[in-house]
Amino acid sequence: MSVVSNWRVATSTLLLALAALAVPGAVEARESLDDLYISSPLFKIEDVWPAPETTPPAIEPFIQETEALPAENLPLLEPQTPPLPPAFSVPAAAGPQDIVTEWGYGVRENKYNAAIFKATDAWPHSDKVPLHPLLLKSLLACESGFDPLAVSYTGAMGIAQLTPETARRFGLDWSSSRDPQRAIPAGVKVLAEKAQVVLYPGAYHKLMGLPPERCLYAQKVDAAYQSWGEPSVEQYWHLMLAAYNGGGGTILRAMAVASDRGLDPREWSNLVGDSSNPQNTPLYLACREIFGRGAANKYREVANYPLKVLKLYNKSVPAHHQVKLI
Repeated sequence: MSVVSNWRVATSTLLLALAALAVPGAVEARESLDDLYISSPLFKIEDVWPAPETTPPAIEPFIQETEALPAENLPLLEPQTPPLPPAFSVPAAAGPQDIVTEWGYGVRENKYNAAIFKATDAWPHSDKVPLHPLLLKSLLACESGFDPLAVSYTGAMGIAQLTPETARRFGLDWSSSRDPQRAIPAGVKVLAEKAQVVLYPGAYHKLMGLPPERCLYAQKVDAAYQSWGEPSVEQYWHLMLAAYNGGGGTILRAMAVASDRGLDPREWSNLVGDSSNPQNTPLYLACREIFGRGAANKYREVANYPLKVLKLYNKSVPAHHQVKLI
């Protein structure tokens, strides 16, 4: 290599180093690798939590030694049991003013609160699993960042990121898919369809127009509900959010694999398994069956999706209403 070439390489290396120094945190500006696989590239969430309070160790008071009491004179102590954590409950929301948030999405963040609140009135599954307006709002934030003109790399459109086929099923075209007043109610209907799959797995074959033997995985999940009991509201939220992103059939297949292995299929963590080595996890095997070569990317996207939505939801509700991420 000539002297001139050596000089050019050295100069390029120096400029790159100076550029990195000039933009502090440039490498850290991206979030974790898993965030790259979320359906919308606009989704971003800053996990800033207050530092835990520290208190100095308590100083035990000086106690003067006294003669020990006979054993029969010792007071009886009631056995102490740790209090049970409060059961999960959904906070009340009387109107759009109760879902005002400060998540960092700018002026659009609270622009559609009235439409979001109104859309949840049509939720058909309130008898089993409620749809809180803040949960719907969190989903829309993850899908589009509240941008009604957002278009994903797969062609999903609008604030609810409806695919063209799904939009047509609900009477929306390219233009109306980008109208939040129409797209948000359509998004609720899509979520209701996905919720129906995990709420009533035994009827999934009817929904698909297939004989039961073509959907044995759904029958396994139905049998698991009879054995384990129906999922809790928190478990249903994880499952239906995952179904919104990855499809109800995908989630039922993953639940069937978990059930075959003797795992509780209601627990989202049992479906995700070891994300550092996912090839044999229930969710990955289901994604491989549905998405083929795209299984690895879809696994990461679906595995993280419920957690991202629920983490955002938790930021805007009191501690005793927060969802346990499972």
